[in-house]
Amino acid sequence: MNGFIRPAVVGAALLVVTRVLSELARLRGDMRSTTLASNVERRYVVDAFRHVRMSNCAIERSHRGLAIQLRDGGCVEDVEFRDITVETRRFAPVWWGAGEPIYVTALPRNSQTTVGMVRHVRFRNVVCRGENGIVVYGEPAGRISDIGFEQVRVEIERRTAWPSGLFDLRPCGAGFLPPDAEPAGEDTPWGRPALRACAAISLDGAESVRFADVSYSTPPRDTSRWMGVRSR
Repeated sequence: MNGFIRPAVVGAALLVVTRVLSELARLRGDMRSTTLASNVERRYVVDAFRHVRMSNCAIERSHRGLAIQLRDGGCVEDVEFRDITVETRRFAPVWWGAGEPIYVTALPRNSQTTVGMVRHVRFRNVVCRGENGIVVYGEPAGRISDIGFEQVRVEIERRTAWPSGLFDLRPCGAGFLPPDAEPAGEDTPWGRPALRACAAISLDGAESVRFADVSYSTPPRDTSRWMGVRSR
């Protein structure tokens, strides 16, 4: 399957005023990783990450590529990924991640956690090749807003013998499952992956997601059927 997404906005804009601390990061270079290649995660230390820039990078053989992974309070905002090539693949299911080239998630770490906000994030001129699609997932809805994809290409390619259909939100609370999914494997304190219909771009609980010059392709023959964009 091949597809092209016309310039559009998914969802409604959300404006929340918060008190944040400023962090500035500028990253460039090439990365080869068998774990999460680039991750922006607020955990325990600061109230917020702001003004983060990453550009001119090539990521190879990673089980997750570009990630913003919020599981606690605080805020991640004003982040830009530009001019990047991402190549991902599956590893054993015990590894967190299922080959997602772009992964933006905000959900509680456990039942005692109130998750913060992810907003004002841009992906520009990014080529994604790998065994899974883009995942944007917010729980509860509205924790992720104002996400832009411009000149982004997603090419789903089988590279290993692991079957398609794994949807992985780990780390997450024990027993947590996304809608329309079935559990995969044993539950743990940091959650477990799920089996869910495959999508080149999967959007859950995010507001004001914009596409401009975004395209995708999926395998013509695979163990699972693929859809282009799933939005909830």
